[in-house]
Amino acid sequence: MGTVVTAPGATAPTTFTMNVTGAGSTTILYTVKVSTATTLYEAGTGSPSPSLSGILAGDEVWVYGAQDGAHTVDATSVRVLPADGSYGGMV
Repeated sequence: MGTVVTAPGATAPTTFTMNVTGAGSTTILYTVKVSTATTLYEAGTGSPSPSLSGILAGDEVWVYGAQDGAHTVDATSVRVLPADGSYGGMV
């Protein structure tokens, strides 16, 4: 799970960055590559997100995909977590 630092562009392919807290509370900045094949979800609903413009700086996200380099991920899916912190009901 990470916090979006810079929001993605409005259409894929695009990228966004997110901070991930690692061991010892160190923060690592990752670049997330979003392709036209990446699926975006709203957590708790299982519904695809309507657009990339729904991902904003400060949002909490889970990113799934393959690491491509030291701090880059080719995302297969991105889940945007609810702003109220209620992560239950993930589908």
